[in-house]
Amino acid sequence: MHFIFKIIHSIQNIFTIMLQLSCIKLLICTVLYFSSFLMLHAQETNSIQPDTTKKLKWEVATDLLWLIDKNTLPKYTVFGRYHYKTKSGKDRAIRVRIGGDYFHDVPYFPAIANNSTKVPFQEKIKFVGRVGYEWRKKYEKITLIYGLDASIDLNREFENVYGSGVQGDFEGSDGNRILTYQFITFVGFQYHLSSQISLSLETSFNFGYADSKSLYIRRLVNNPNSIGYGANRATFISNFNPFQVINLSYHF
Repeated sequence: MHFIFKIIHSIQNIFTIMLQLSCIKLLICTVLYFSSFLMLHAQETNSIQPDTTKKLKWEVATDLLWLIDKNTLPKYTVFGRYHYKTKSGKDRAIRVRIGGDYFHDVPYFPAIANNSTKVPFQEKIKFVGRVGYEWRKKYEKITLIYGLDASIDLNREFENVYGSGVQGDFEGSDGNRILTYQFITFVGFQYHLSSQISLSLETSFNFGYADSKSLYIRRLVNNPNSIGYGANRATFISNFNPFQVINLSYHF
């Protein structure tokens, strides 16, 4: 699993270096290029299958905001949406999103490089799971969307530390684990580039509860019983995201 994340992280770093030169312009040019290509393809497709969009109930998507380092979600997420009509003929959808991100590193410190019992280690883990309900109002190729998601998010950052202080050498760890439960109200729109490809943008207001556990520990090497801990805390949270996601979707 770590090897797979290393490969993904390496690919991500290549994209990041390229995008640092002109990330926003690159994204805009890329979207415009593919949009024009997809719209030309859509004209050919729609001339053959004009009613295809009415039959497609499933949708899978990914968020594009990580390309310009503006993502509010972990970098690797998959979004799914099931479309259906109510008895009165109104468009509705059930939506699910799941994803995460993982990073680990073993930095080199010459002072402790030869001591195998003291190996620096850094780790970051992110996970998100969401399920929600969506109301939809279609106007030709543009669809107004709004609704509510229930979300659970995990963020964990950990680092083991070694050093010297007034009382002598110490070891321990830094970091925290934050578990967040949220309700997310959202509104946005979806634009169909073709019968099977669409782009959507959402604005959201989140409110919920965050449970934070400190991973801070300090222990004197010559006195293992002298242990210091960090404080845990729990808070209510709320925030507004004008650009929560920009989804690129495939419909089938």
